[in-house]
Amino acid sequence: MWSAISKLFSKTNSQSKNYQPIADDSKMDRNEDRRRTTVQESEPQDTYDTRQMDLWEAQHLAKAKQRASVKWLLSKAYNNKVPENLREPFYRDQEDQEHLKPQIVHSLANAELYCLGLANIYSDPNYHNLNHWGIIQALARKGVYIAEPTDVQLTETVLIQTTPIKMSAHMAVIEAIMVLYAKEVVTPDRVVAAIQRFQHTSRTASPESLPADHEESLLLWVNKACSALRQRIEQELEHTEMDT
Repeated sequence: MWSAISKLFSKTNSQSKNYQPIADDSKMDRNEDRRRTTVQESEPQDTYDTRQMDLWEAQHLAKAKQRASVKWLLSKAYNNKVPENLREPFYRDQEDQEHLKPQIVHSLANAELYCLGLANIYSDPNYHNLNHWGIIQALARKGVYIAEPTDVQLTETVLIQTTPIKMSAHMAVIEAIMVLYAKEVVTPDRVVAAIQRFQHTSRTASPESLPADHEESLLLWVNKACSALRQRIEQELEHTEMDT
């Protein structure tokens, strides 16, 4: 009896070993659907991560631009002698978030830094007692018009706010003062005179060859400076080869 039972089980085992399961089409379809769903779910996540990275980079660049712009304004307001406690315009709170120092916030809100900057640029004390609207009008009289930011209106009410300070509005004013400074300093005749000095020439430039504005003047100065530097390096290399 046990021999018969053992033969029966051995036969069953051999049949089970030779048994090849037939693929279930519905099960395969479900597996394929799950794989597709997984791929579809992963793609939005990648897109989300990319957008988050782009947003972080944009915020980082905006913060860096703010820091550089405020530092530039401080240097003009204090005539390149910025107080030590203001050389770094931002501080970090307990949550490691950056904020503009309160003294700078108030100096922007009451237009003090703008007045000091313009007074030093033009060596004119009459700029000391202007409010924001007076600063905007002074820039307009010099041919510099402030581009209004997209998120707020450029008004005295907005510019005097401190809680929170509307940095986009103040950045527009600072950038306009930067343009004014560039127009006053980087004049075509000054640039041509500087180029003549490092090119060791006294030839007078014709009116047609003068740059049209401060942007063209800067580009001309950079190009000529690079060219003069390249020539000097080549000359030094020639002298070195001759000595050897």
